[in-house]
Amino acid sequence: MSPVFSYLAARGNDALQSNPSTGADIRLTTNGSSFLWAIFALVAVFLLGIMFWTTRVARGARVWHHLVVINLTIMTVAYFSMASNLGWTIVRSEFGHYQGKGLERQVFWVRYVDWILSVIFLILPATLASPLNLSDTLATLFWAVLTFTLRLVGALTPSTYKWGFFTMSLFSSWALLAYLFVPIRRGAASLGGDFARLATTFAGVAAFFLGILYPIAWALAEGGNVISVTSEMVFYAVLDILYRPVFLLLFLYQIADIDTHVLKLNAGKYTLDGGEAAFPSSTVHEHNEKALRMPHFKKVLPRRGAHDAPISEPVPVAAAPTATTATTATTPNPPRLSEATVHEQASA
Repeated sequence: MSPVFSYLAARGNDALQSNPSTGADIRLTTNGSSFLWAIFALVAVFLLGIMFWTTRVARGARVWHHLVVINLTIMTVAYFSMASNLGWTIVRSEFGHYQGKGLERQVFWVRYVDWILSVIFLILPATLASPLNLSDTLATLFWAVLTFTLRLVGALTPSTYKWGFFTMSLFSSWALLAYLFVPIRRGAASLGGDFARLATTFAGVAAFFLGILYPIAWALAEGGNVISVTSEMVFYAVLDILYRPVFLLLFLYQIADIDTHVLKLNAGKYTLDGGEAAFPSSTVHEHNEKALRMPHFKKVLPRRGAHDAPISEPVPVAAAPTATTATTATTPNPPRLSEATVHEQASA
């Protein structure tokens, strides 16, 4: 055994000694902390692997990988905090199913901060893979964030009113699922069978985890005080691993086989990657030509007119030609003379 591993084995996990659960009757154990360290390492491996994969993808097509990287980065920080026994508070338990009623239970609020931030980047791939309008996209993300915000408030509430917040979070999650199954799925179907299958899979997995398993975990842990804090960590960690790194990795493999140019997620910029253009140059030139033909571009960049024409150039005629001027319309206008030249000719 190498000296490094010998040192780690002898030292052991001292997170609970460095950061004790002061005041908590129902708290995380050393075995639970060690399990969380293993989950932290596993998520970090997923994160590093997808970050390396991102570098192998053309810059114009990295949006999906970037969303996954952001999600797993937040998750890695959260599990580091929980494994270190940080980011928690104590809440008096309402029920005595585990150990007793009225005991102080350790509640990790950092888990909900993780979910409130990362659920945006978990749902955003589904909205981007569908021709969803901006208002529906904002509504979908709002219901996703509200779901876990209400779960956080309910977990920190010691009285029976916590179930009111839990009930509202259920309605919020159902509204989220309604957007995933109806407008997002229908919009994806309009793009073809590949997008329809992707949206259906995304909505079905979200319904299974967000609509069933996560509410059950909350009811058994922070809500009903049925399981211990260590069992709670195991329950949530299994759900997190399956729904986030594993499912998102499968999502990346699935969307890699789909032509996503129809979504028009690129900015129309000419990007070099590995010596070749990430997007065809014709597409870039077409985009630039359309931009220059837009009214606001014409206003900012006007064509040369009478106000900026040189003295030697003829002044454009603004009025329509009439019968009297028809014969002279084809002849060029005389050059403009300066004021000094006019006075000189008049005096002569």
